[in-house]
Amino acid sequence: MKLQNLLLAVATAIASVGFSIAAKADTVEANCVIYSKVEIGKMNTVPCTFSQLRRGIVTIQLSNGKYYFLQSLGKRPGSYLDQKSRVVYRQDALGSKGQIYQFPDESIYVYWITRGSTQSQSIRLTPSETPSTQTANPVQAASGFAEQPSPQSSLDRTTRIPCPVAVAPEEIDGKTTICGVLTVPENYSQPNGRKVEITYTIFKSKSLSPQPDPLLVLHGGPGGSDITTLSVFPRFYEPQRQTRDVILFDQRGSRFSGDLACSPTFIALDTLAKNPNSEWRNRYAEFTKKFAASLKKDESDLAEMLSYYKVGSELLKAHGFDLNQYNTANNATDAIELAKALGYEKVNLYGISYGTYLALRIMRDYPQHLRSVVLDSTIPPQVKKYEDVPRDLEVVMLNLIEDCQKDTACNAAYPNLKARTIALLKTLAKKPIAIYRN
Repeated sequence: MKLQNLLLAVATAIASVGFSIAAKADTVEANCVIYSKVEIGKMNTVPCTFSQLRRGIVTIQLSNGKYYFLQSLGKRPGSYLDQKSRVVYRQDALGSKGQIYQFPDESIYVYWITRGSTQSQSIRLTPSETPSTQTANPVQAASGFAEQPSPQSSLDRTTRIPCPVAVAPEEIDGKTTICGVLTVPENYSQPNGRKVEITYTIFKSKSLSPQPDPLLVLHGGPGGSDITTLSVFPRFYEPQRQTRDVILFDQRGSRFSGDLACSPTFIALDTLAKNPNSEWRNRYAEFTKKFAASLKKDESDLAEMLSYYKVGSELLKAHGFDLNQYNTANNATDAIELAKALGYEKVNLYGISYGTYLALRIMRDYPQHLRSVVLDSTIPPQVKKYEDVPRDLEVVMLNLIEDCQKDTACNAAYPNLKARTIALLKTLAKKPIAIYRN
């Protein structure tokens, strides 16, 4: 029996006995706000029951009869497999108000029903409703509090959320530090296709009459996360906040934006690759054999690692991710769409490391939206950063040896440094130092 059939059988068994099992678990009434990642703007609010069972099992039972059965993967908190063997990732951005579960095709915001929030507060958004006539954001309405609608752009809309991580002690979440989510197409050539949620933060200016063009910060990596460090970032941009807003956002595929769920996917792969009846086990063996055929005999570990990543990418594709859309061109468009959605006509860019590469792309594609650009630790467009890393390390080492030989004190402390370094490398090539892992 395949793993997905096994999970489905367990889920069916639980459903067949109703919630007698759930009665022994932590069960709460909730409102589930479901956002489609396939159909733009489609959402639904449904009363639901949330249960945390033993052995890391979570169930979400909707009042319309639909249910979700999630089995914890165990190795990483917040990582699950559902009854279809899809990877699901839990986010705690709602704090004490609830939890968010990210499925491949939808996001489910589970809001606990408390004394101050009832099912009657749920809102169903109809096609005739527009952002200009919507009096309250459906997510906030479902949780019992409302916000004024945010400025809209033609491609997307923004939704305010509690900040995913703790803000700095001197900041007020929702007032001086504002967090939100911008929904954009995963593939801009298919605006009605799969969606990506870009999480952003605005550090509001401390001026009573701030400048109209904010500072938009582009983080490095690619794959970094500015949102993760909200508790320390304000101090870095204190001078800029005296005159204008400062905006951070996690680029698509990063920690809080359109997370590709690489870590939970690979954790799931650990489970699937060990299942003798899993098709992923067969793919893993097939790719390992292919990679091994093109490598040296003593590089079997490399073949397994390459196969691991290859099968991981195949698993992500099977969940609907278009990996070709996680690139600099779309990051540039996301940045400008974010500025437009928040009502800013022009921005000042500050790029760091890979962020400078992204800033150069924005300068080329969207110059009309820029007032100024600062490049910090610049990576020119023609540089292949990761391919050049080994060469860069070699150049740095050679320069260090040359400088030491020219310096009297250094040369006296480390005589014949070049010859000794070459001899050491030859020795290590013949007899590498073994590194043992517990």
